[in-house]
Amino acid sequence: MYVMGDNGVFKRASDARLKTNIAKYQEMLETSKGPIIIDGLGTFNPDDYFQYIQDQGIIEDKETDVIDNGDGTYDVTTKPGYIFLMELLPTKENPVDAKIEYLGQAGKIAPIIKKIETGATSTSITAKAIVVRLGNGTVTYYYKLASASENEYQEITNVNEETGAIQDTGITAGEKYIIKVVAKNEVGEAVKTAEIIATRIFVESISLNKTEEKVSEGKTTTLIATVKPDNATNKTVRWESSDTTIATVSDTGVVTGKKVGTVTITAKATDGSNVTASCTVTVKLPTVADIVDQVQEENKVAEDENGNPITVPGGFKVVPDTEDNDVDYTYSGDKKPCVQDGIVIEDEEGNQFVWIPVGDIKNKDGTTTTITLGRYKFNATDGTPNLKQNADNYAETVTIENYFQELVVGSGNLASRNLGGFVTKTKTAEGYYFARFESSRGTDAKIKSKANQSVTTDSGQNTAAQWCRAMYSGNDYVVSDLINSYSWDTAIVFIQEYSGNSNYANQTRKSTSLSKTGKAGDKVCNIHDMASNYYEWTTEHYAGTSIADCVYRGGYASHSNAVSSERGSSIQSPSGNAVTPRVLLWIK
Repeated sequence: MYVMGDNGVFKRASDARLKTNIAKYQEMLETSKGPIIIDGLGTFNPDDYFQYIQDQGIIEDKETDVIDNGDGTYDVTTKPGYIFLMELLPTKENPVDAKIEYLGQAGKIAPIIKKIETGATSTSITAKAIVVRLGNGTVTYYYKLASASENEYQEITNVNEETGAIQDTGITAGEKYIIKVVAKNEVGEAVKTAEIIATRIFVESISLNKTEEKVSEGKTTTLIATVKPDNATNKTVRWESSDTTIATVSDTGVVTGKKVGTVTITAKATDGSNVTASCTVTVKLPTVADIVDQVQEENKVAEDENGNPITVPGGFKVVPDTEDNDVDYTYSGDKKPCVQDGIVIEDEEGNQFVWIPVGDIKNKDGTTTTITLGRYKFNATDGTPNLKQNADNYAETVTIENYFQELVVGSGNLASRNLGGFVTKTKTAEGYYFARFESSRGTDAKIKSKANQSVTTDSGQNTAAQWCRAMYSGNDYVVSDLINSYSWDTAIVFIQEYSGNSNYANQTRKSTSLSKTGKAGDKVCNIHDMASNYYEWTTEHYAGTSIADCVYRGGYASHSNAVSSERGSSIQSPSGNAVTPRVLLWIK
């Protein structure tokens, strides 16, 4: 015969089964940490863990069976109603493991109301409380006008365990109500309230002021949402971007372009109607006009008003067309820089360079002009360029006029530092930079490209090339070198296309006296003195029979017959020759 009671066999057996079950579920919770920590490469992710134990059937629903206490601990209720405390170790901010302790059983710990889900029409209000730890306890619903006192709560008697409570009598449209839920078991009780407005007219439609829009990288545009009907209870919309790396959108519909691409910006009603409206936004490169006078932190690709690309190097800015400088942007007619003008950039020391575009150049009339990077021979009468060597074939030795070659090191000249790099990078960027002025040297002995400076002529070609290379030595954004024959000839082709002087190749000196940089009156596409002032060293080689193996280009104030496309030769040492460097830049 078995004795029933506190000390009876049945009671002890029941306690033992309970302890066994608790230990079983605690072991299941502990074991489940393994895959999470392994997958997390040594870290513990609570969200992944809760999903895993739900998938394993240890808990019913992580949304109701897990309570975040906000301090790095969670209450977890397993299927039989056992409640465990999980504490993140070593800290909430750096979880690598979790300690799990048994707290008790549902119904034997005070309940918690996780949330109250509410709904309303113009004549009714509804509420459903999500309660955990209740056990065999009770849930009671009350309501009152928000303006009423605390003692005016009335119980809602129409309650369904599955759907919650509904009060569909005595409700006034447009009034705000407070719903109070009281959850109680033998251990304690929980109270939670929620506000709701009885009248709710759903959104029927949303329309945007634009369905397609373009915005420049770094710029903004504003979308405006019109919500119908006008008396919708909640007319608030939530703005979303399909890709925030391309464009973001603020709570007020302000779209900011982040990088080139296309996104969908959506306005969605927040009243539960799920009504939406969308706009396709294309983020394009910023225009050059957008970034004028702004020093760039890194290489910045922009487009001119016609869609032609230009890369502004880090540490440089685009010089504006203003009354106090010598820069002219006239192609678009509004002083907005276009590549056809010869866009001028400037570094922090005031050195200036002009962008020479190559490839297909888009014009404002819808036509396209193709400028090929190459070495040219220009007609001595009308300046028509004859392409002798396309830059694609830079590795070949091509002779112009039986004497002039590029990519050749003679007994004196210094060849291009990296002709292949120049060609490749120029074709990728669709342009290169040409020093705006003949060279001068500052008190620091460094080469300069500035206006109204004394021209430096105290070096041979070899030294001149070294000076040019050192100008931006170690720079992260550009490579500098002495001009080569490709850069000189292509610049003349560009100038003849867009300066209004289609025979600039045969342009002679503009002044018979030598002048400071930019003072000889020879300015085309914002470039100075290619046909005037001093001859200029290049990396081209003279392959004639004389010892003069260095090549200079352009006109000279003392020689009336020298022209901008002139090729001349000299020994490496200047020794009486008025020859100066000009710097070439290309994008890294």
